[in-house]
Amino acid sequence: MRILVTTSDQYLHLLKPYTILFNKYWPNQNVTILGFDNTGIPELPNNFDFVSLGNQNDFENYWSDPLIPYIDEVKEEYFVIMVGDFFLTDYVDTKRLKLLEDEIISGNADKALLDTHLSAYTTEYKTNIRKILQDAPYRTTLHPSIWKKEYFKKYLKPKLTAWDFEVQNMPESQCDGTTIVIPACPNGITSTDPAEIMLASAVNNIIKATNVYVKGVPFPRWGTNLPWGSPAGIKKEDILLIYDYIDPTKRPKIESILEDGKIYK
Repeated sequence: MRILVTTSDQYLHLLKPYTILFNKYWPNQNVTILGFDNTGIPELPNNFDFVSLGNQNDFENYWSDPLIPYIDEVKEEYFVIMVGDFFLTDYVDTKRLKLLEDEIISGNADKALLDTHLSAYTTEYKTNIRKILQDAPYRTTLHPSIWKKEYFKKYLKPKLTAWDFEVQNMPESQCDGTTIVIPACPNGITSTDPAEIMLASAVNNIIKATNVYVKGVPFPRWGTNLPWGSPAGIKKEDILLIYDYIDPTKRPKIESILEDGKIYK
């Protein structure tokens, strides 16, 4: 299955730790990085390739415009879309991923979300799989997902930022009649609060990740409910690896506050 990762010139320094953690937790995959400046990229592992979509400044702040001609030429009928500041933090559950991929292959679903952050907005579907309600928010979320090419193209409209893609497409996606599947939550969750459900169900994510940057601010973002950006948690050694590339001068301070064997959220 083809994996496409979108990034920008501002995040080129993240490519090295991104590839290290990706191959640690999801080995033997072929990954295409979709970026811009191909002169500043580090040496990538053999299973990664980098495609320049042009000059980033030509597209202002729009995320969709450089992607549209590339996606039009993709030969595969479906693919995984990820973004370059979401780093893997644990092993991908490939068996459960295959269950969702089979729903895409069979034509039963047009998208498969690979984490559980929208579990509060789902209904019964099949064993170990739920489906997102038609009126659920963020059906076009850019959290790691398998997309049917034509379904992705439907919402990949000109002059959209990544945030616009998720939000401006919400009304249309809430009545589009398509099936979006999602991993089933673990049993025993009694909360009805979406944020609490997201945290409680994160252990059941097929892809566990951390959001390294939020609006340009790297983790840890103290004062938030997830200072390390990961509802499923991230290990000390992975935090330190990432900080070697975010800001090596701050690594000693970060290391001094972290404990061996602890999972940070």
